Amino acid sequence: MFGNFLYFIIVLLIYLTYQPAEETNFSGLETITLFIGLILFFFYFTAFLFRRLEKRIASGNFAQLDSLFHSILMRQSIMAILVFAIDIYGLNLSSFLIDIPFFTMIPTIEALLFLGLFVFYLAIVWVCAYGSYKKLYRSDISKRSYVFSNITFSIPVLLPWLILSGLADLIKALPFERPARFLETTEGEVTYFLIFLFAVAFVGPTMIQKLWRCKPLESGEYRNRIENLCRKAGLAYADILYWPIFGGKMITAGVMGLIKKFRYILVTPSLLRLLE
Repeated sequence: MFGNFLYFIIVLLIYLTYQPAEETNFSGLETITLFIGLILFFFYFTAFLFRRLEKRIASGNFAQLDSLFHSILMRQSIMAILVFAIDIYGLNLSSFLIDIPFFTMIPTIEALLFLGLFVFYLAIVWVCAYGSYKKLYRSDISKRSYVFSNITFSIPVLLPWLILSGLADLIKALPFERPARFLETTEGEVTYFLIFLFAVAFVGPTMIQKLWRCKPLESGEYRNRIENLCRKAGLAYADILYWPIFGGKMITAGVMGLIKKFRYILVTPSLLRLLE
C-alpha cells in the first residue's frame, strides 16, 4: 500500500520530464483509438488475473494466496505506470493541449488532469482486485470504500507539489512583474522552495488528517493508555485520532508531524480492539 506513494512520484516525474512537441506520432483519431484500446486491454487483462486468483481462494493456502494477491496488485500498478508512460511519450497526449490558453496560463491544471488519468488506471486495478480482497481477507468493506481508501491514502504525497506548483502559477499570473521575475531566478526558486518546505512540514499533517477524515479519539480507557505511554516516552502531540483507512478494518497506526502543535497520533479501530 505504501508503494502507491512511489508510484505517484514516478508518474509525476514522467509527466514533468516530457516536453510537448508540435508534431505528434499519430493523428487525433488514431490517438483516441489507441488510447481507448489501451484502457480496454489494461482493464480486461487486470480483471482476468484477479478472477483467476479469486477461483483459487476457496482451496488455496492463505499465505501463498496473500503473497500472490499483493504480487498481482504490484505488477498491475507498475503496468499502470507503463500505460501512463505510453500515453505521454507514445501517444503524446499532452501535445494536443499545448494550444489551449487555459492550460498554458495555469500548467498545474493540465498536470492534475494527467495525474487524474493515472488515478483512473489505479482505480481500475483496485476495482478488479476488490473481489479477491473481500474473499481472501473476509472483509465486509464495500467496493466504494475500498477504492476510495486507496485513493485518499495515496493522494497526500501530491499535496506538496500541488501547492508549490499552484502558488507559482498564481504568482506568475498576478499583474505584478517583480515577484514573477524574482521567482524565475535561481535565488528566487531556492527561497520559494525553502519557505514552502518549512510551511508544509509544519501544517501538512493538519491538512492530511482532514483529507483522511480522521476524528479525535474520545476520552476513555484507550485514550488514557495511549496518553500515559506518550507521557512516559516524552512524546508531545496535538491530538490522538481515529484513522478510518479501509473503513477502519486495517490493523495499523502512525505518527505524523515535526512539532507538537501539528503532530498527530493515528490509530485504526481494529488495532484498538486488539490492544492489551
